[in-house]
Amino acid sequence: MSEPFVDMYQQCAASLSAEVVLAVFFFTGLPITLLQLARRRASARRREVAIGSSKPVAAHCLGRSFTKIREANGYVRTLEKPPVFSSFVRTEANFVKANRDPSLATPPACPQVRLKLANHGLYTLWGMLSVPLGQRTICQGLAFGFFSAACSSLIMIGTIDNSLRGRTATLLNMAVFMDQIVEVFDAFKFYPTFLLSGFLTFTVSRWRTLLDGCFSIQGRLHDVSLHVGGALSRPEDPEARRFAWRVYRYLVVTHALCYAGTDGRLKGMDLGVELPRLGLLTADEWQILQPVKGKARDSLIAWIQADIEQAFSSGVLRSASATPLLESVKLMRGKMAGFHDLRLDINQPTAWAWLMTILVYTLIFLATVAFPAKDLETWIDLSAPAEAQYSPVEMPAVWCFHWWSLLQGFIFSACYLCSLVMIDDLQDPFDVDIDSFNVDGTMGSSEATLFATLRSRFDERPNEPAVLDSEEVVKT
Repeated sequence: MSEPFVDMYQQCAASLSAEVVLAVFFFTGLPITLLQLARRRASARRREVAIGSSKPVAAHCLGRSFTKIREANGYVRTLEKPPVFSSFVRTEANFVKANRDPSLATPPACPQVRLKLANHGLYTLWGMLSVPLGQRTICQGLAFGFFSAACSSLIMIGTIDNSLRGRTATLLNMAVFMDQIVEVFDAFKFYPTFLLSGFLTFTVSRWRTLLDGCFSIQGRLHDVSLHVGGALSRPEDPEARRFAWRVYRYLVVTHALCYAGTDGRLKGMDLGVELPRLGLLTADEWQILQPVKGKARDSLIAWIQADIEQAFSSGVLRSASATPLLESVKLMRGKMAGFHDLRLDINQPTAWAWLMTILVYTLIFLATVAFPAKDLETWIDLSAPAEAQYSPVEMPAVWCFHWWSLLQGFIFSACYLCSLVMIDDLQDPFDVDIDSFNVDGTMGSSEATLFATLRSRFDERPNEPAVLDSEEVVKT
C-alpha cells in the first residue's frame, strides 16, 4: 500500500474514532446537562451582580437580545414554583365585607395561562435551543449525524483496504449490500412517516381540546356564580352572604380538584391540610369527603346543587332564576367530567405508539447508513482500479471527516426526532414545558371572577332598581 493511501487510511480511522466518541457523547445527553449547569452558574452570577448594584435587575438585562427567550425560561420556572392559589387564605369575615371597605382583601393576581412567543426570525431558532424540546432534538440529531459520518468512515476504510488488497469479490459484495440498504430505505420510509403524521395530528388536536376544556370549565363556573350573585333576593341579609360564601368555597375547591391529578404542584399538596388552612373547607367537610375521595368533586357539585335548591325554598334566591341556575350547575358538572375523561382515557392506542416509535427509529437508522452508501457510490467507482479511485488529488484528506454525511444524517433525523419529542411533550399539557398550561392561572382568574360576581350586590348602588320576586311581579 503506497504512502498516500496509508495516510488516508489512518486519517479515516482517526475520523471514525472521533465520530463514534461524539455520537456517544450526544446520545448520552451530556451536552444538555452541561448547558443546564452553565445556565445555573450564569443565573447565580447575575443575581450577585444585581444584589451588589443599586440598579434593578432589568437594567442589567437592558440592551440584551432575545427577551422573548428569557420570557420562555421564566414561564417554565413559574411552573416549578408553588402556586399562587396556595398563598391566599380565605375567610368569611373578609368575604362578606363590602367593596367600599378599605380592609377588603381580594384574591391575588393570577399568572398567565400559557406562553405566547413570536413564531418568526431568530426567536424561533434560539427558542428551540433554549428549551428542552429543541435541546433534545438537536442533541439526538447530532448523535445520529455523527453516527452517519462514522458509517461513511467505516465504508471508506473497508473500501480502501479491500480495493488495495485486490479483494474484488468483497468489494462487489459491499456494493450489493449498499444498493440493498438504499432500496430498503426508499421502500420503508412511507409507513413510519404515515404513522408519525397521524399520531402527531391527533396529539396536537387533543392538546387544543384540553386547552378548550380548561376555558369551558371556567365559563361554566362563571355562569353559576353570575346566576347566584344576581339572584340574591336580600344581599344585605347575613344569611344570604353566608350562602354566597359557601358557594364560593365549594366552587373554588371543585375547580382545584379538576386539576389535582394533573398539575404536579397540586399533586404534591396534602389537600386534607391545605384546604382547611386556606379556608376553603372545614375539617369536618373534608372528613365527610374522605370515603368518596375519588369522587370528591362530584360530591361538592351535589352539595352546591342542594344548597341552591334550599336557598330557593328559603327565599335567599329569587325563584325566577331557578331554571337557568340549575341548568348551569348541570353543564358545569358535564364539562368537568368530559375534561377528566379526555385527560385520562382518550388517547391513541399504546400499540400504535410503540410500533410508531420502533419504526421511526428504524427509519432513522436506515437513513444514517443509506446516505453514506449513496454518497460513496457517487464518489467511488468500485469497478475502477484502486489507484484511479483514491488519487490524493481527487480524494483530499479533509474528506476523511465526512461533513456531508453528518449534515444529511442530522437534518433527516432531527425532523423525525422533533416530531417524536413534540408528541412526548404534548401528551401531558400540564407538565413543565413551554407548551404546558399553567392551571394556577385558570384557577386564579376564575376565583377573582367568583369573588367579584358572588359579591356584586353586597354594595348598594345609587338608583339601584328594586328586585321583586316572581310572585310579587304576578300580583302587581
